[in-house]
Amino acid sequence: MKDTIEEVKTTLGDDVYNNPVSVFVYDSGEDAPFTACQGIPGDMIKLAGGLSIFNDIDKGWATPSWEEVVARDPDVILILDYNNDTEAKKAFLETNEFTKNLRAVKEGKIYSACCSDMQGSAGSANAVKLMAKEFYPEKFK
Repeated sequence: MKDTIEEVKTTLGDDVYNNPVSVFVYDSGEDAPFTACQGIPGDMIKLAGGLSIFNDIDKGWATPSWEEVVARDPDVILILDYNNDTEAKKAFLETNEFTKNLRAVKEGKIYSACCSDMQGSAGSANAVKLMAKEFYPEKFK
């Protein structure tokens, strides 16, 4: 796992870590989004060259408003996939009155990650690498 993380860090380089992409993690919720802020998911996103748009909230998970998501207009959206529900969540984000005009939605930068891998598991290092490839595909050619 350490080797995988070191490979990601080397591939991405310092510039990426100094200027990370902003990431909105969409776990669930339609009235308000349940999202990752800090903790293991936030740390994994940082290792992949991103920063949660709610990194300023001092807890692992939160339920901010859709208006707060819009105000922070993320570069990318990361959907947490529980049981092959990514497409339904993506369709919701593409049609929701608040999120359909987000830059990440308009540019098609909606990705997914296995929810259990984002909680800390044997698959976490690979999840970091997959996120890094999604966030910075040009670095992995």
